[in-house]
Amino acid sequence: MTQVLEKPLRTAPAVPRAERTARRRALLEWIAVHSLGVAAALFFTLPFVFVVLTSLMTDSQALSRDLVPHTWEWGNYHKVLATPGFLTWWRNTLVYAGLGTVLTVASSVPVAYALAKFRFRGRNLSLMLVISMMMLPRRWSSSRCTCSGRSSSACRAPCGR
Repeated sequence: MTQVLEKPLRTAPAVPRAERTARRRALLEWIAVHSLGVAAALFFTLPFVFVVLTSLMTDSQALSRDLVPHTWEWGNYHKVLATPGFLTWWRNTLVYAGLGTVLTVASSVPVAYALAKFRFRGRNLSLMLVISMMMLPRRWSSSRCTCSGRSSSACRAPCGR
């Protein structure tokens, strides 16, 4: 008589606790990094979405609490483009912004090259000063005070008066 034996159950080899912890930590780090990326993307994208949605609302609805237009007013764009002088204003804005960008990059490249390639005493301090000045609004980082000769109540610039 033949006897049928059951196959022994194969069990997965035991994963060491340290490896499980490392895998779990890597997964949690991945989730955290991607969650921060999604939050940053929403933080920068939602204002543009809000502006576009508001531009498609009627005048009365734009001043209400509604976030989505009830009726989509595509004619608002035609009204703006048909405004006398708008295309001139648009061109002036593009020229001003374009030239400002080109000149800022052209004047920053030599400084960036010097700070990146040359080794000199005070290099780190210079780099920190340049970076800290980039963090401030342009009006605050101006080296001259626009308040000279005026009373402190008339001065709006933050120049210490």
